Amino acid sequence: ISRSSSASRMSDGISFRERDPYRSRNPYAATKAGAAELAQSYHNTFGVPVITTHSMNVIGERQSPEKFVPLVIGKVLAGQVVTIHADPTRVHPARRGYLHARNVYNAIDFLIDPRCCNPARVIGDRFNIPGDVELDCLELAEKIAAILDRPLRYELVDYHSSRPGHDLAYRLDGSRLAGLGFRQPVTFDRSLEKTVLWFRDHPEWLVM
Repeated sequence: ISRSSSASRMSDGISFRERDPYRSRNPYAATKAGAAELAQSYHNTFGVPVITTHSMNVIGERQSPEKFVPLVIGKVLAGQVVTIHADPTRVHPARRGYLHARNVYNAIDFLIDPRCCNPARVIGDRFNIPGDVELDCLELAEKIAAILDRPLRYELVDYHSSRPGHDLAYRLDGSRLAGLGFRQPVTFDRSLEKTVLWFRDHPEWLVM
């Protein structure tokens, strides 16, 4: 199974489907698109049973501390200012779809389990694993602060001008996976609360 990313800007109202062409806006995205195509070529040439999945922003316990969710947790607990990436006007925060690592696993397990999916229908194909919810970074930070019962201090910054190719928003169309009968077993709010409380109880995993 190869994971890649194919996403559109949420602001344009379009969700990318699995067969939409890649339009990589930065080298990081291009390497993931290239890896997906390389894996697909092994299926096409040698019959390797490959399924490609495109997923949105993943959260979860034990995530690297420089990622957004654990970074916010650490700063909120320490009473520090949280940097929120926004557009050049510093009015509209970046927006993402989010899902827990458990739900990514559940989607992949569903696709590779012949009891759930006919292998002939999924092997050699691509499937989007969209976010359970779409939130801007400020909304997510506010949810984290509320779970911790701490105030949120934040600053909106124009991060995108200093990081070329960094999109303000992403969206994936998840209708194909849903059409196969897949449903996420755990809601995002429950997953976020579990994640936040785990990091609170394991401060050694945080940068504070």
